[in-house]
Amino acid sequence: MNTDYTIRIIEPNDYNIWDSFVDSSPQGTLFHTSKWLSESGLDFRLLGCYNKNGDLLGGFVCGIKMINRKWTFFTHPSFTPYLGIIYADHKGKYLTRLSRNKQICHEFAKAIKKHCDTLNITMSAYELDDVMPFIWENFTASLRYTYILKLGNMDNVWKNVDERFRNNIKKAQKDKLWIDNECGFDITLKLAEKTFQRQDMKLNEGFIERATIYNKVLSSYSQCKSFVTKTNEGKPIASLFMVWDKKRSYAIISGHDFENEHRGALRLAQWASVEYTKNVLGLYEYDFEGTTLMHTERYIREFGGWLVPYYTIKWTSPKLKPLLTAKRLIRDVYHAFKPLPLTGKIITD
Repeated sequence: MNTDYTIRIIEPNDYNIWDSFVDSSPQGTLFHTSKWLSESGLDFRLLGCYNKNGDLLGGFVCGIKMINRKWTFFTHPSFTPYLGIIYADHKGKYLTRLSRNKQICHEFAKAIKKHCDTLNITMSAYELDDVMPFIWENFTASLRYTYILKLGNMDNVWKNVDERFRNNIKKAQKDKLWIDNECGFDITLKLAEKTFQRQDMKLNEGFIERATIYNKVLSSYSQCKSFVTKTNEGKPIASLFMVWDKKRSYAIISGHDFENEHRGALRLAQWASVEYTKNVLGLYEYDFEGTTLMHTERYIREFGGWLVPYYTIKWTSPKLKPLLTAKRLIRDVYHAFKPLPLTGKIITD
């Protein structure tokens, strides 16, 4: 390992230092903070990269799961879109910053292998465009996307949204839909449940429990809010749950009532959260916490945000690969021979 840097675990008594570092790092988000991770329901690991003077120059963040009580899996807790590496802010020229961060990243890539047996981590979408050191260390990297709305002049933001979006918002307002941003969080969860029910799925209790905990904790810090679209009669039909840090806000949970569907209902809730981000919080970025699902991506694209790529890195220890390969084979065989449900008309001779 390069003698210029030392990688070590950040202990709980230094979490306040870590959280200040997250605030100042260009890549740091709410999800990297000890406050968020402490409520995640998972163990977590913070690794710091220090120079000879003891200055913290970079950090690596992950949740931890155990496989068969033997193997350590670095992964994400629920509702946590970004983890991985963040760096200290650097005001020097691009080449200097790139070279320093690349060296720190390489030290982390080597050190991480000593702390886990397998890893699947999605990196920050903010100013993190170099994962080559991970590739050099035989990690795999895959591309993901989010949309980030830049909230400068809000008149221009409104002009840049899709015309169909504006029409749906105007129709919602004409139909006297309105936003309640003081609703209880249970309304948001009920509407999220309805969305899952439409897809013949069910929210598990773990999802509900963890979402409720995050809402309670972040409410005490004034860092979250639900925006609920209601009919003129006061019936809730769509909702968007948003969290934020000192840099931007993040859309985390949404849902709507398909039995009382209105094309503008969820858009109205999301637009209200965008306006709140700029006009009340004074923040200049809104992250849709993107998805690669075609239908959802098309909906998010209507808002006119910037398409931003980011990376997921994966690695598995050679000693664990045969076990995971065997498990995957058993799963594939099971699904291959599992009886399929009969649908439609059964034709016989």
